[in-house]
Amino acid sequence: MDEATPQPRRFSRFTKHVILGAVFGGVLSSIPVLSCINCLFCLLNMAGVVFALSLYLKANPEDTLTVGESVGFGAAAGAGAGLIASIASLLLNLMFGTMMAAMTESMPDVANNEFFKSMAVGGAMSILLVPVYIILFSVFGLLGAFLGMKLFFKTRLRQS
Repeated sequence: MDEATPQPRRFSRFTKHVILGAVFGGVLSSIPVLSCINCLFCLLNMAGVVFALSLYLKANPEDTLTVGESVGFGAAAGAGAGLIASIASLLLNLMFGTMMAAMTESMPDVANNEFFKSMAVGGAMSILLVPVYIILFSVFGLLGAFLGMKLFFKTRLRQS
């Protein structure tokens, strides 16, 4: 019984780097002009996942990952990035909506009522889109991790 038994490899070892990837991808994706890059296969999100994956592999040079571990890493980081991006988008809409509402005080009541109706619909849609962002970013984060491992970190891919 003196033999060293291998410790189970837990997903929690990725926590810090998953959060880094989520913050990186989510913050970049919530910058209004820069977020246009996400129209190309959620590229900012995928870059955040690959960046965090590279940081993890650099911090743990002896560790290798299976495809399942890497896509789990990417899906978790992507979901976090989707949550951050959707909440930031909601907050930006609220902030700009408040500024626009202050500017509409001089408008006639009919136009003012239409403006507030459209702001209410936009706010409701922003809230309803939070799970859509999370799912979409999670899928593209998964894809980013898979491609990142296959293209950039082939030597660190463990066959199971």
